[in-house]
Amino acid sequence: MRFVLVLAIAASAHAQPALEAGASPFADGRYAEALAAFEAAEADLAGYVPLALWQGLARYGASGAPTSMSADAFWTAQSDLGRANTADRIWGTAATFLKGLLYWRAGDASTAAGWFEWCAPDGLAAAACARALADVQAGQPAPPLTRWPDLADLPGRPGAAPPTDPLAAPPGTERAPPPGGGGFPRFGRGDVVLVNTAGPLWGRGVVEEVGEDGTHSEGMYLIEGDDVYRAWYWHGDVEAPDREPAWTDHYVGRWEVRIPGAITTRTDGPIRTTTVSSGMRLPPLEVFPDGTYAWATDDGVIRGTWVPRDDAPGVVLLRGDEDSDWTLYPNSDRSSAATFGTDIIILNSPTATYRDAYRIRD
Repeated sequence: MRFVLVLAIAASAHAQPALEAGASPFADGRYAEALAAFEAAEADLAGYVPLALWQGLARYGASGAPTSMSADAFWTAQSDLGRANTADRIWGTAATFLKGLLYWRAGDASTAAGWFEWCAPDGLAAAACARALADVQAGQPAPPLTRWPDLADLPGRPGAAPPTDPLAAPPGTERAPPPGGGGFPRFGRGDVVLVNTAGPLWGRGVVEEVGEDGTHSEGMYLIEGDDVYRAWYWHGDVEAPDREPAWTDHYVGRWEVRIPGAITTRTDGPIRTTTVSSGMRLPPLEVFPDGTYAWATDDGVIRGTWVPRDDAPGVVLLRGDEDSDWTLYPNSDRSSAATFGTDIIILNSPTATYRDAYRIRD
């Protein structure tokens, strides 16, 4: 489940009193008392990622804050922080920083440095990551556990401010409106439409039937054309035949970017080796309606422009990640809509690995 920036900012003020009840004993090293307070706050703050970070640190402290990587408490803390890291893009850098501190405290300076280097330069706790990297490479000891929440700027500390948005639009930039498209059904029998047939390719066809609620074709159109195979197509893959705002409006908004998983098999004589990649969650992207975008990457936030595709629905991000141009096109279907509850698109570049992106709904 994804918890987006609006939730993170709005929850900070509401969460501050509840978190303070655990932050105060944590600062004094009374970790069991702090953990009890954070667990009591779960009823009101379920899903709030900073609470999960506090709980992970307090649970680690209550278990004696072992410095041995063979201790169960060490790996439990890594697991707690890892869940927070994958659940929320705003607090991802703070979670990465705290994981680095765990390894630093355990004496594994090389792995700690790797985590600090992985911190996004525009994320929360980025400055602390840079300082920690310099200190760990200089052979300095890890800071005491009681200071970690201050270093990571966790809310709940007295006077702590809510997080800022690393993808905040420049002053005067128009924010994204709700996704366009007009819902379903937009088209009726006999209408000529464009259909996303494969990847970035679109064909022209005619609507023969409109799917009915409660049937296998709900949310779909039966379409056939000279370059469109007769089949049921998900409504997100169907657009008007002539250029209209919906051709680009669909891509405006915030997107959670991922490198998809993959399975590859290599045969060398009698030996067959199968490699499974779980994929990777990447920093987010925001496409603004004024023809600009902001893309958080490991090298910083790229601010650039986008243009409509020349002859088909979609947009092209100019000089985006890896200095490539990225074409955006739809990748949703009935199954993905039911599973993820949001739109999915593809980011495709001729010079880089393609990405999936999931719409972040505020």
